[in-house]
Amino acid sequence: MATSPMNTALDGNHPTHWDRVYAEKDSESLGWYEPSPQTTLELLRQCHLPHSAQILIAGAGTTTLVDHLLDLGYTGLIAADLSAVALEKLQQRLGERASRLQWVVDDLSASKQLGAYQGQLDLWQDRAVLHFLLTDAEREGYLQSLKKLLKPGGFALIACFAPGTAERCSGLPIRQYSAADLAEWLGPSFELTTHQLQTYTMPSGGQREFTHALFKRHE
Repeated sequence: MATSPMNTALDGNHPTHWDRVYAEKDSESLGWYEPSPQTTLELLRQCHLPHSAQILIAGAGTTTLVDHLLDLGYTGLIAADLSAVALEKLQQRLGERASRLQWVVDDLSASKQLGAYQGQLDLWQDRAVLHFLLTDAEREGYLQSLKKLLKPGGFALIACFAPGTAERCSGLPIRQYSAADLAEWLGPSFELTTHQLQTYTMPSGGQREFTHALFKRHE
């Protein structure tokens, strides 16, 4: 069963918090920074997507995943984040390559800016957004956004803190998920195709367990 802490006083779904985090810290020092997101890339390869696939990077922040996907030749990348500051920093790092992406500042638990992609996404990729959503309303809003945007036959690749690992991230409480928890929450319209447990080493040297789960939406 997914576990959620009782203390929800700090809001992990508020742009002010994330704007401050990205404004004050270098990307390489952030607790979730990955120079090479190998687990995500390995699972993405199993989707066998064409280079023209529409891929939403949910909670893109300043992720290096974008760099790797561009290097692999993907042309339909959409970077979405609650923090405009994060996306601006990512754009600055990419330089002229930033023009190859679509950029969207949006709250994925109450999406208002992604309507143009309704039923168009081939892949919804989320590493560490969902686990910050603690209320039923936030989680349901996220799920409805996912269902509206992802086409039948499309994939959802979701990574969250695993049960038994840290209960907080960036000073905020999080909700832990196993692959089975995610499958139950997504419901029967999604099939769990594969999953991995990743031991992630933070820039500080600490370690966290991540559940990575790949789902395919039924046709």
